[in-house]
Amino acid sequence: PPRSTLFPYTTLFRSYTKSGVVIDIYVVVDTDVEVNDIVYRVQQNVKNSINSLLPLKIVSINVHIMDAEKNSL
Repeated sequence: PPRSTLFPYTTLFRSYTKSGVVIDIYVVVDTDVEVNDIVYRVQQNVKNSINSLLPLKIVSINVHIMDAEKNSL
């Protein structure tokens, strides 16, 4: 997927189902980070942000690690 110009290491896709919204986030992480921690934090931040702004039911938040680069942040 193409990288965002606003957040060059993150790409966001969403789709709507009868059950709610499905969010797919594609990220590039730094090689020095704990991947499980990053994925959990991204999911929580996206969930909290959406819930505070919109009355949407979130079906899933899928975080895809596209690459790991040294000092990608």
